[in-house]
Amino acid sequence: MVPPEELEARLERLRTALRTSGHDALIVPGTAGLLSRGYLRYVSDWRMWMGTGYFLLPLEDAPTLFLGPGSEGHWAEAGATLHRVRLASDRVAELARSLTASRLHRVGVVGLDVEVPAGDLGRLEAALPDLHIVDATTIMQSAMVSKSDYEIAQASETYSHVAGALDQLARLLEPGKIEREVLAQTLGFLAERGCVDGIAHLSTGELPYIRPPTDRRLELEDILKVQLEFAGPAGYWVELAGVYSFRPPPERKLRHFETTLEALQRAAAALKPGAHGTDVTKAIEGTYLDAGWTVTAGPGWGLHGIGLNLVEPPFTDSPDSIVENMIVMISPNATVSEHEWSLFLPDNFVVTEEGGRPLGEHLHRWRILD
Repeated sequence: MVPPEELEARLERLRTALRTSGHDALIVPGTAGLLSRGYLRYVSDWRMWMGTGYFLLPLEDAPTLFLGPGSEGHWAEAGATLHRVRLASDRVAELARSLTASRLHRVGVVGLDVEVPAGDLGRLEAALPDLHIVDATTIMQSAMVSKSDYEIAQASETYSHVAGALDQLARLLEPGKIEREVLAQTLGFLAERGCVDGIAHLSTGELPYIRPPTDRRLELEDILKVQLEFAGPAGYWVELAGVYSFRPPPERKLRHFETTLEALQRAAAALKPGAHGTDVTKAIEGTYLDAGWTVTAGPGWGLHGIGLNLVEPPFTDSPDSIVENMIVMISPNATVSEHEWSLFLPDNFVVTEEGGRPLGEHLHRWRILD
């Protein structure tokens, strides 16, 4: 559970931004999508697992979380600290009544064109014809990008669990075992530690390079890349990967791995306040060129913010400045031949004045399994 003082600081930060931009209130839609559920969790500490909901944050009055009746609403109500929970089969009608009673004039909506169903928006506009509804996604994202000490600690916890899962995977992989069965044990390891939301990718270097595990049996000649993208108990995401083989890798592939690792380190060094995504990608591109590689696929230089949403600003070509205490995922995924897989060595860094500081301890190495 988020400490009340942490949650209160978030709400006050948003209210300050609303006052500056001339809004009377903020509406945060709630969905179970991996790319957007973090918005509602940020303001309410509630993890959506089904359906839809809305969070209304007025400037002065107490905020309200609108959810459907049933188990989700019951538990959200039990855990509420700084906000009211209103349970209704018709959340839009209940939200409209609350907006009418509050006599609001200008309301910002997070993800207005992306997260809010068109039918819901149409009903709100019909019920409140004099209400000026505008997109406020930037306000929300700006409040979320720089992480507090509490958030960094929670993300670090996720990191330790995912790194541990990759270590455990090295003990599970064995020729003859079925991909899906091995990954299932890894997912169980994460679930036991509260990491119940996530994606496990696997690649053997053949198209498609990244795919879900199948019922294929592992082979002695396999070179395996496994990428885990998971949220921890508090909802904070990380992305990490491991590269495994049962035999020593070919010299070219090992050199590609080493170049990718160096690119990751040089990119992390460029993660300083005031930098931009292109500064990081130039560091990655320069690493491959300096090592003599010909890159065949682009842009291929991956980075994005990460937190309660799996993908947050900044992005690869974002004009926005990188700020202190952002958590940024970097994955220098250059393809050096159209017939060779891109290695992807994602890692997660906290932005500091000295450059990106690793979110946790994970030793990137090519693991040759006995």
